[in-house]
Amino acid sequence: RSGWLSYLIYCALFGIFLSSFVVLGVPFRAFGEAFAISALVFFVLFIIGYFSPVNLNVIASMACSLLVGALLIGLFFLLMSAIAPELYLGYDLILSGGVLVVMTILIAADAYNVKRLVANGSASDNLMIYCASMLYTDFIYIFVRVLYFVLRSYVNRRN
Repeated sequence: RSGWLSYLIYCALFGIFLSSFVVLGVPFRAFGEAFAISALVFFVLFIIGYFSPVNLNVIASMACSLLVGALLIGLFFLLMSAIAPELYLGYDLILSGGVLVVMTILIAADAYNVKRLVANGSASDNLMIYCASMLYTDFIYIFVRVLYFVLRSYVNRRN
């Protein structure tokens, strides 16, 4: 029971976090586009991960290694952008794109793990709450990243 309460509090706090974008003036059309793209990406990756006959945890561990490498490269570009500020946009887009790709791989691995847990018969309430929060967090992360790219395209269209 305490798992449900903490999950509901977690979802409510994420809702408050996302509502801050509305206060900041993000257009509703951008929210709609980002949500549609995120839902499509999440659905496709979940289907791939759920029906994959291969163990995706190996690919996920490689993706995590790539994420660490991308963050180290990103740190280098961030330091270099202090010297040459025009590098910041390139650094930001490359790092955001790299992290988005890694997160998509991790979503497929999470879906594979959910399938494996259910197949093993270990579907307790707390485990289901954990899986739901894991997938919810993955979706929100994809949504925020996609919203970032949609907003960047809105800014580029205005200029």
